[in-house]
Amino acid sequence: MPTERDTDPTPNLGLSERGIGLYALFAGAALTYLGYISPISSALSGAPSVSTSMTCAGIVPLIWMIGIAYTALGDRTKVVLGYRNQPTIAGWCFYAIGFVAGGLGYWMLLVFLRSHGYDV
Repeated sequence: MPTERDTDPTPNLGLSERGIGLYALFAGAALTYLGYISPISSALSGAPSVSTSMTCAGIVPLIWMIGIAYTALGDRTKVVLGYRNQPTIAGWCFYAIGFVAGGLGYWMLLVFLRSHGYDV
């Protein structure tokens, strides 16, 4: 008899768990460029102003973590992290660590830019 945990209440648009992981890895690479590499390279080249996005820079570590976990674990991701709308305790910890890492990453980006004389 199927239990509530056996049926996924959230659709994944036809992608396997590994497919979602690979998509997240590509998205993480693009967001890393936009959120970190572009502002840092602008600052190092002496641009008159540098813009940052807290949302972009803050979510990058979580996107990378999701990409790595989903790619490595595949279908076992649901067992370890739970469903997207019903995470397990390990899932809550995983997402919390990702958000804290994003906050620290954004803070370090701001410290770097301020140390190079930018008012961000």
